[in-house]
Amino acid sequence: MSVQSSDSSPELLQLIEQELDSGRYATPGEVLLDAMKLLHERHAYDAEIQKGMDQFARGEFVEYDREGLKAMFEDLRAQILARTGASHE
Repeated sequence: MSVQSSDSSPELLQLIEQELDSGRYATPGEVLLDAMKLLHERHAYDAEIQKGMDQFARGEFVEYDREGLKAMFEDLRAQILARTGASHE
């Protein structure tokens, strides 16, 4: 399938063509929709990372030593097992 647009760069058109040729997508619109969804997710992740960096800069964090981390992850594991009904091995 040939992709053409006077508003798109040759690089973008080539990337869309590659995705269409891979068989993962049937139309250029599907490629662009998936790309936009991923871009939206990336922006959300970037915002969360920035939020964490801002909190760190303000001193809003907890320091853990090796044993503290181990205890925290064991507690988290127990919570997950309790929610899922899985047994602790």
